[in-house]
Amino acid sequence: MYDMGAFSTIIDAADTHGDALVVYDNDDRVTFANGQHRDLYPEIDFDRHPSFADIFWHCVETGKFHHPRVYADPEAWLADTQQRRHVSPALRFLRRHRNGQVFVIRNVKVDGLGSYQTRTMLSPDMVTGIDEFGGAGKTLDPANRDPADELAAMRSRVTEMTSALDAWRVPCALVEGTGELRHFNYAMGLLLDCEDGLRIRPPKLVADHAADHRKLQETIRRYAKARTGLGVATMRVRRLSDRPPYVVSVNATAPGANPQPDVETGSALVLVADPDAGCMVDSGTLRRLYGLSEFEADLATRLVRSETLAEIALTLGKPVEVVRACVREVMDRMGVEGPIDFTQRMADIAEIITPYRSPGW
Repeated sequence: MYDMGAFSTIIDAADTHGDALVVYDNDDRVTFANGQHRDLYPEIDFDRHPSFADIFWHCVETGKFHHPRVYADPEAWLADTQQRRHVSPALRFLRRHRNGQVFVIRNVKVDGLGSYQTRTMLSPDMVTGIDEFGGAGKTLDPANRDPADELAAMRSRVTEMTSALDAWRVPCALVEGTGELRHFNYAMGLLLDCEDGLRIRPPKLVADHAADHRKLQETIRRYAKARTGLGVATMRVRRLSDRPPYVVSVNATAPGANPQPDVETGSALVLVADPDAGCMVDSGTLRRLYGLSEFEADLATRLVRSETLAEIALTLGKPVEVVRACVREVMDRMGVEGPIDFTQRMADIAEIITPYRSPGW
């Protein structure tokens, strides 16, 4: 066991926001569980420091899990879960209980100390929306797929999809290939109200700078005809103010892996990360959470401010190739795959630590 002071800010934040929180040491034994987490598992004595595996097997024996594959091969399920928890610095996934409760679980490794998990319960409306969004298009027969029918089916699901979008803290919007907004969540609404970089010019989503607007519209048109297996496009959208530009990700929504050349217009999902929020994270916090070197942590704080690699290399006196390689290493250590994930991860850290910062963090 160890001094829980290292996790004091996480504990305070979880108790304040109402999330269930459990902390594990390096041997995967519980060292702390707050009241919200204990309420989820009233039969478990957390003061006896059960392991992650102990809790898992208790859930299997009491039929707590909803997914039938857990019971088909629980050992394989446990091994896969443990492998992902121990390899990835941070995970976010859904877990459903048989009583109908659904949680977004965030598992974060802290090198040298262990890991912690927070659980945020979703409302029934959010759960329904996520189920519909995740199942979009799965009932269509590929042999008889008609692009017009797919488009009609996608539009008919917009109402259900909005619940899924509203469950995300990331500003996001469902946009047609024409640039017309179909729906945006509360976080996106707050961002658009600022009218600084992105705004609504009814009925379309527009960027303030002409060059950024052309690129954004072209990307939305392209990905509205793409399928989800073709990846995402990430770009920066400048603001009229002197604040760092947004990091914008455009994602295909149609299931499958082949383009839809015959579709005149489809839908794309636009997500926006605001570097301003991530800028509140200092390099000392990053070194503590992810075991980064002083150079790597400094690089991350510069990157989230939307400095280019060339600017960072010039400031730090390093070749661009060295900086680029270091950026890849930092993102691997933080468990993110690109600029949008990196910016959002920094914003997540800032949300946890900033209001509850204690000495040493």
